[in-house]
Amino acid sequence: MIYDDGVQVDKNMRVVECPRCENEVFSTNAGHCKICGISLYNVCEGEPEFDSNGYQIDTIYHQNPGDARFCESCGRPTTFNKTGILKPWDVVKEQASSHQQFNSNVIPIDPFANQQYQTSPPLPVSDDDLPF
Repeated sequence: MIYDDGVQVDKNMRVVECPRCENEVFSTNAGHCKICGISLYNVCEGEPEFDSNGYQIDTIYHQNPGDARFCESCGRPTTFNKTGILKPWDVVKEQASSHQQFNSNVIPIDPFANQQYQTSPPLPVSDDDLPF
């Protein structure tokens, strides 16, 4: 199954349009939307980095595609997942399954499928056939 419900991103993995407020105007180095404040990058919640003594010294944030609910590098939830921009994968899968099942039961009706209606000559009508 292809999950195509993501947010469009550019070559730098930044959104083309804000997924929350639909703002399209961003400064060159903007990391957050100036209108609603959401992150313009679908980053993970961060992978902690520890020193040799086991103390956390840093957190590494990975950028992800616009349809990633979980980080492809560390498996942690992404910004678009946590803020509800992306619906849970199982909900999307169920909706796609229901939509596909609904569409597979529909038989399209083509009024011109029966060529008899198009090729039959018109019935002759004379003045004698008119009731008045």
